[in-house]
Amino acid sequence: MKLAQSIFEAYQSETVEDFQEALKDIGGPLFEAMVQGEMNHHLGYDLNSKNGKNTKIVIMDTHTLDT
Repeated sequence: MKLAQSIFEAYQSETVEDFQEALKDIGGPLFEAMVQGEMNHHLGYDLNSKNGKNTKIVIMDTHTLDT
């Protein structure tokens, strides 16, 4: 109940629609974080954790480039 009151006060909701919009603003990122946590658990590693661990070599016509 305290969370609902805090949201109500922070967003200065005057109508039910205002309160619903505030919940959408808060709920969207919260839901995304929960889904990302589930995916990390399912895969066994964090998103993009494998990026940048190994060097890559880009071969061009004129030279090679290590990244």
